[in-house]
Amino acid sequence: MRLLAVRSLGQIGQDDTVVVPALANILADRWELNRIAAATALRAFGPRAESAAPHLLQILTNQSESDQVRDVAKKALAAISGSADVRNDANEIAPPNSR
Repeated sequence: MRLLAVRSLGQIGQDDTVVVPALANILADRWELNRIAAATALRAFGPRAESAAPHLLQILTNQSESDQVRDVAKKALAAISGSADVRNDANEIAPPNSR
């Protein structure tokens, strides 16, 4: 049920000042599918989801997180930064002109 709610938040997504923090909180959910759905939804917000970047970076640096969740978080960070590249060490989002 919560997975459907997460997906709906990402699709509705009109008021990012409400939706982005809600999705960022779901990034800490115990269920992997919910974390994946939240990161995917944040990716769709692009730069408007900048406030969620610290939560996504936490996922990238969490060695116990699954590769699938980390991959989706990496893509979300790239969309937020407006870049197609996120550095492998996950400590810094690469600016678009740094490649």
